[in-house]
Amino acid sequence: MTKKKPTILTKLTSLALLTTIIFLILKLTDVIFWQWIWVLSPFWGVLGLNLIIALIKDIVKDIKEH
Repeated sequence: MTKKKPTILTKLTSLALLTTIIFLILKLTDVIFWQWIWVLSPFWGVLGLNLIIALIKDIVKDIKEH
């Protein structure tokens, strides 16, 4: 049985999830007084990165088909 090596995107997603959880805990315990947009920014950043990569893959696929 071979194990798949995690991709950089998987690692970034895991890091963003961990960072978001830490920021959420700090916000909810009143340790930091950031706006919610900044607390959730690691999540939104990775989501945006995933969307951009998906769009690029789709464009490259369309170019190869034509």
